[in-house]
Amino acid sequence: MVEPTSTKSLTDISSTEAFLTANGVAFKTVRHEQVFTIPEMLEKVKFEGDQPVFAKNLFLHNKKKKELVYLVIAAHDTNIDMKGLTNHLKAGSGNLRAGDQDVME
Repeated sequence: MVEPTSTKSLTDISSTEAFLTANGVAFKTVRHEQVFTIPEMLEKVKFEGDQPVFAKNLFLHNKKKKELVYLVIAAHDTNIDMKGLTNHLKAGSGNLRAGDQDVME
């Protein structure tokens, strides 16, 4: 395995696929129109062959320590226990927030 590069260089599909390949991560790219919700994704995104597991992504940050950011990926039908996740991440009660635009940049 090669030494991982900074994720800042993952700016498009090609660079992301190259990074995954270089790091031995198996993947399959499925191109589809842009969707914004899970119901819309379930309706519009179609796979050939394997039965897919759709995922949802939660981009979170610690409101007291904005440099602490988290990307939580779960099956689309998973209920996220935010209190349990906060405890697991040791973020402190009430400090876990959805990442806003300035944190994502």
